[in-house]
Amino acid sequence: METCTCVHNGRSYKAQEEFWDDGTCQSWCRCDGGQVTCRKRGCKAHEKCVVVNGVPRCQAMKHLTCIGTGDPHYTTFDGLRYDFQGTCIYQFAALCTQKDPKLVPFTVKVENNNRGSKAVSFTKTLTLEVYGNVITMSQEHPRKVKVNGAFVELPFTKKDQFELYHSGVHGFARTAFGLRVSFDWYSYARVLLPEVYAGAVCGLCGNANGDADDDFVTRDGQRATDEIHLANSWKVGDVPGCSSGCEGDCSRCNQEEKEPYRGDGYCGVITKAEGPFRACHGVVNPVAFLEDCAFDACHYKGHRDTLCKAIAAYVTECQSHGVNVEPWRTPTFCGPSCPRHSHYELCGTSCPTTCRGISNACGSTPCTEGCFCDQGFVLSGDECVPVDECGCEHQDLYYKKGEVFFSSCRERCRCEANGVVECQEVFCGAHEECRVEDGVLGCYPTSYGRLVVSGDPHYVTFDGRAFDLPGSCTYVLVQLCKPEKWLMDFSVLLEHDVGHRGNMALMKKVVTSIHGHTVSMERGRRWEVMVDGERYTLPLVTKDKKLRVGQEGNNIVLQTMAGIRLLYNVATYLLVTIPDAYKGRVCGLGGNYNGDPSDDFQLPGGSLAQSTEDFVTSWKVHAEDGTCTDGCTSTVCPMCDATDVAPYVGSGSCGIIRDPMGPFSSCHPKVSPVEYFNHCLHDVCAAAGAPEVLCHSIQAYAAACQAATAEVKAWRTSTFCRKFSRTSPRSHLSSWSPPNPTVSPIKPIQFDHCGFGGKFSIIGHTKKTYKRPLCHYELCTRTCDFTCSSLSMPAPCTWTCFEGCQCDDGYLFDGDTCVSLEQCGCLHQGRYFKAGETIISNNCTTRCTCHPSQGLVCEDIQCPQDQVCSTRDGAQLCVKQQGQCHLTPGASLSTFDGTKGMLLTSGTYKVAALCNEQSPNWFKVVVEVNECREDNVPAAVAIFIFFREAFITINTNMEVWVNGLSTHLPTNVSKAISLSTTGGNITISHTSGMEVLFSPKGAVTVTVGATMVNRLCAPCGNFNGDPKDDLKLPDGRVVRSIAEVVDAWKARDFVGCYASKPVRMEVEAPIYPMQ
Repeated sequence: METCTCVHNGRSYKAQEEFWDDGTCQSWCRCDGGQVTCRKRGCKAHEKCVVVNGVPRCQAMKHLTCIGTGDPHYTTFDGLRYDFQGTCIYQFAALCTQKDPKLVPFTVKVENNNRGSKAVSFTKTLTLEVYGNVITMSQEHPRKVKVNGAFVELPFTKKDQFELYHSGVHGFARTAFGLRVSFDWYSYARVLLPEVYAGAVCGLCGNANGDADDDFVTRDGQRATDEIHLANSWKVGDVPGCSSGCEGDCSRCNQEEKEPYRGDGYCGVITKAEGPFRACHGVVNPVAFLEDCAFDACHYKGHRDTLCKAIAAYVTECQSHGVNVEPWRTPTFCGPSCPRHSHYELCGTSCPTTCRGISNACGSTPCTEGCFCDQGFVLSGDECVPVDECGCEHQDLYYKKGEVFFSSCRERCRCEANGVVECQEVFCGAHEECRVEDGVLGCYPTSYGRLVVSGDPHYVTFDGRAFDLPGSCTYVLVQLCKPEKWLMDFSVLLEHDVGHRGNMALMKKVVTSIHGHTVSMERGRRWEVMVDGERYTLPLVTKDKKLRVGQEGNNIVLQTMAGIRLLYNVATYLLVTIPDAYKGRVCGLGGNYNGDPSDDFQLPGGSLAQSTEDFVTSWKVHAEDGTCTDGCTSTVCPMCDATDVAPYVGSGSCGIIRDPMGPFSSCHPKVSPVEYFNHCLHDVCAAAGAPEVLCHSIQAYAAACQAATAEVKAWRTSTFCRKFSRTSPRSHLSSWSPPNPTVSPIKPIQFDHCGFGGKFSIIGHTKKTYKRPLCHYELCTRTCDFTCSSLSMPAPCTWTCFEGCQCDDGYLFDGDTCVSLEQCGCLHQGRYFKAGETIISNNCTTRCTCHPSQGLVCEDIQCPQDQVCSTRDGAQLCVKQQGQCHLTPGASLSTFDGTKGMLLTSGTYKVAALCNEQSPNWFKVVVEVNECREDNVPAAVAIFIFFREAFITINTNMEVWVNGLSTHLPTNVSKAISLSTTGGNITISHTSGMEVLFSPKGAVTVTVGATMVNRLCAPCGNFNGDPKDDLKLPDGRVVRSIAEVVDAWKARDFVGCYASKPVRMEVEAPIYPMQ
């Protein structure tokens, strides 16, 4: 029976064969046991019924394509091309005419943003609204997708509605009715529309009716006068600061300026007749893509990412038409960079293998360019992992191994090994609520506590208690004291220093420890932080994504995954905000945050301090480097009475802060001006009315207001706190005048204190070139949107805007300097590298150099056997485990780094010392060189070694004195210092790793350990591994010989009235070690 055939409507069918009953594709039949059974069924929404050779079948509908790419160039469904630079939210495409009730409604929106220039914009976010769901892909979250505000790992399926998946560099959403939407998380947005929707859609993509002439139509059906008129009619939402296009200076490249970028070294590869894309020229017209590429590359001065993305847009279009293109990337031209455990392929599978298998949604899609997992690895969300490291599935969602997640507001789970999910019931805390925040469901604070330090410095605790701290030590500002498993441990330390105008104390350094990292921010150092001992240029996102640090206006802003945030203007204002979940569980100078200011002055043991001084002293941290003071005495403390502060009460001074009609009046309900006004009076009076102190005080209140999102009106004028005050030495000038006043009058050049870059010449002064500013002051600027790194990834911005410096159009922040776009550096795993910068990382196993044209080029390295990896001055480097400086008979000196030379004269010289004289490990080695030995050979005849706790003298007879007392060896001078003798040589040892050996023949050897790399001074050098800088004098000048260096370090505390005796007449060139 199973082999019997069937006859139906005059046609014969094999056993188990399935077929459509008739040409309408409404009934699906099957031949079983000689009998035909049929059931009602139809083609899928993205298919249509066709009859081929008399046989009905469901065939996929053709698709119409709309693209927005670059900055941004739009191509409608019907082929109309135009450019638009608005930065709001716009309707890209949507169902507008219900001509067929079977058509499923949908809306696709795009949000644009500026990247390094206000003249152009890029697609930042693409949103698809369908079946009551909101699907979002954004440049802010590469390779991630949100569904209804929450992140989901790909592939993701919502049955009978849509599927989400990766394909090459693109993320796709495919609906049950055949609509496909894709985004590359950079700027390439695309809608592939089933042809059944032709004529029924509207938006920036047009109506898809086959006629490009009517695509330039506004929402109300009128023909648009220009692109701005068209796009504004399709605007569906605002974002803070968005606009319909560039305002002000909007320079564009002309045809002559774009011509070089049409060449083969740039965009010309797209149209090159014998180039890698020649097979595609007859399928996809390359001319329009060439022009778009030239436009983008010219505006961004050939910036690598911008150029390569523009070319890749043509590759995507070719491959989507099934055309095989030839290799076009090389190590020096758009070289690919892929994450760990993945590699680049020009024509890789469009359906990559994942921990959840292979998505069915992309089966018919051609091959695609991108990064693909290495052999033995599969996609786990957005990263490649070994198969046995795959995660878990829980309630139809995929989670990475080790991930902790809320499956609901009452259940928290963890993905364990072998796909096991362990869950437990949870409840949010008293000061938390369950919600989705930044794409993740969890318990989040209902509000935050604020701790403020400003000025001299003045403290206002979380509970609002105010006090002053004039000390110069390091203190615990706030830390977790009552741990709970749901609270992240953290601490914030604050270091002060004194000696400023009016003997004021100011913040010097803020050190935050959280999420396994230690972040240090220092006064005067904008655009950089130290993280775990390494110096980073901002902005920065750590590899684990738990810390984000950016420069926003005048402020460095640190955001943590735990919700703790710091804002520091690297001068006189610090704001620490912590979630309410920490209420009553913190301690330090910021108080316990329990809502009661009366018990804020708690000692570490929990009891209340008897005085402010006792409270402050109890939270002092032991400083390794030197001593500090707890505060000024009554004789030196700045004291001001009512008469003293009277001149500063008015609106022309500190009074501007509280003026009800002044520029800060809108802020008063959000941030009380009372404390800031009082602090201003105190500091300005103590500084005898110094204008810079007044401006810093007002600037602190401005930062507090803007951090609270309050409106601040213009408060700086040409005569009052003019523009912006930086602490950088290069911008202390407020104006410039010709050096020779007798020259014909020239209008002074007004600088606005935002740093300098580039150069310019002044008429009448052709012999001298002066630097000019490449930036300007703005009251409300989003500095983080105009950095070199913003060309490749969104900066970690927080609040809306802050006052500060903004690079002029055509320039971007490269750290604290504004540079032209072609001078921008590289971005790698959230870290920015300046052009030409070389950085050693991963425990000295990787060395990376940033090449503007090639990107970041990295190589594996290894420290030599006699060296170890060490971090010094914020950089990793291989250093000798030991360094030795030798002074041998004959007056020959060899430095720690191997530079050699001769001394010219006899005398007493400081040869080695720890630079930091405040360090408890400080030492100084002084040697007397003379020819008084029997052989008349110049050599060391005495050494003098200074420590903080002892002074040791040894003469040529090997006699020893400690602190002036004759001493027999061996002996322990202190816990840190010991003296011993072996073979007639005397050795002085310190627990810091420093050792001095003195021989009877007059040889001296100073040995230091790796902990002293780049921390040493004097002729023995700095021990940094670079012999070339051993010929520097104390004032920084470079000389020709060791003799000149030694002469500059004469021990003046030993020099009498005698003249030094020459020991050698000629000056020898220095001898450097073999490299």
